[in-house]
Amino acid sequence: MRPIRLAAFVLSTVLMAAGAAAAAPADCQLNKVAELAVRLEGGRPIVDGTLNGQPIRVVVNTGSYKTLLSEAAARRLGLEVTALPMAHKVLTPGRKLREIGSTPVQSLTVGGWQAENLTMEVIPAHFGKDVDLTLGQDIFAQADVELDFAHDIIRFFRPQGCDDVPLAYWAETYAEATMQYAQNERRRFSNRIPVRLNGHEFLARLSTGATYSTLSDTIAHQAGVYEGGPGVTTLAMVGPPDHEKYPLSVGTFDSFTIGDETIRNVKLRFVRFNPDFISDVGRQVWGLILGMDFIRSHRIYIANSQDKIYFTNVARPVFDTQTPPPQTAANP
Repeated sequence: MRPIRLAAFVLSTVLMAAGAAAAAPADCQLNKVAELAVRLEGGRPIVDGTLNGQPIRVVVNTGSYKTLLSEAAARRLGLEVTALPMAHKVLTPGRKLREIGSTPVQSLTVGGWQAENLTMEVIPAHFGKDVDLTLGQDIFAQADVELDFAHDIIRFFRPQGCDDVPLAYWAETYAEATMQYAQNERRRFSNRIPVRLNGHEFLARLSTGATYSTLSDTIAHQAGVYEGGPGVTTLAMVGPPDHEKYPLSVGTFDSFTIGDETIRNVKLRFVRFNPDFISDVGRQVWGLILGMDFIRSHRIYIANSQDKIYFTNVARPVFDTQTPPPQTAANP
């Protein structure tokens, strides 16, 4: 099998047991090209790795547009960072523009994967406690991806002859939903899925980097649910340091639908984020982060080959609306 690539980053499949998963009809083959064992810390999938022989901690984040190294990690590891041109900037949680840099890396390992002689982007971001690197969509968009957190495993497949075949190979009954491209149809920068809340349609982003699912307050208000309203509770006041704080609230909605799955009388967190949000599927915007609470309660097959996801429910509740946030952040 061809190796998965991160730009010049070739991921060795030493973790892989070569083989194929069965999917009907008989000429459809799910060829497993790699497997990544993870552990959950603070509700997020973490993997150990090394960079230039020094230990690093990696968060697996399907919500990140690419694999990135934190500025703090680059300093700790003694890397030489060169600022990229002025057009390359990132908006920090305090809505300040900061420069993105790049650094040459001699060697990188993530789990059993390894690479040599690559260039990585460095950004002024905090990925979580003691986390140095986020593994993003430049990896996940290259293959079909199965998220099986009941067994703490992420699997990568390249299907053959499966264009019209349901790929939830582990189950006879399943739900499915379509995905939409964002920004560039040649590569998926995030898994964006049309969903409906109280009948109103918008886009959700599937993110293993987010501990909890969180709704934009714009969408909550359109559904008639407001901060301080009947039955609405406040979990915390959240926001970047030295910046205005907003209530992280929990409200009850009549229905939430993703593909073939509908949940009635559903409770969801909502908060102010993405201030420029416009509720228009055609504009490629999003109003809900589907985080690890949703992902852990399902087994999910992200079929990049078909622009679909397949999923089965494996646990309840689907959304965690009880646990206070581990840190303040108003822009998930």
